[in-house]
Amino acid sequence: MGFIAALLAAGALAMAEGPPGVASGDWGGQHIRLSVTAQGASYDLDCAHGTIDGSLALDAGGKFEAKGTLVRERGGPVRIDEFGKGEPAHYEGTVEDGVMTLRILTGDPPQEFASFRLDHGKPGRVFKCR
Repeated sequence: MGFIAALLAAGALAMAEGPPGVASGDWGGQHIRLSVTAQGASYDLDCAHGTIDGSLALDAGGKFEAKGTLVRERGGPVRIDEFGKGEPAHYEGTVEDGVMTLRILTGDPPQEFASFRLDHGKPGRVFKCR
């Protein structure tokens, strides 16, 4: 009976954890640095930064979708209040074998702002606007 109880407990724990998610930690690629936590993610691009709100759950095909915010930046002198809170953004991606593809969409109807290939555990290469 002890073995069956352990199996049931393990099954209940797995169900409580929910679907698998994007691995926490740093993800990096050309022109992007992404930091993922259980609560969401934040990222830096060459001339933008933003957040992904909520956990990044993966479906059976390794895909995810999320909403968040994109703040566009530009070079040159910038007033403290110039960029504000940014604009709504939609994120779509896939993860397979430690490699993520990420699309950032903005506007209504949504159009692709940028797309990236990222590797888990890599720092990313970002060249900020000056």
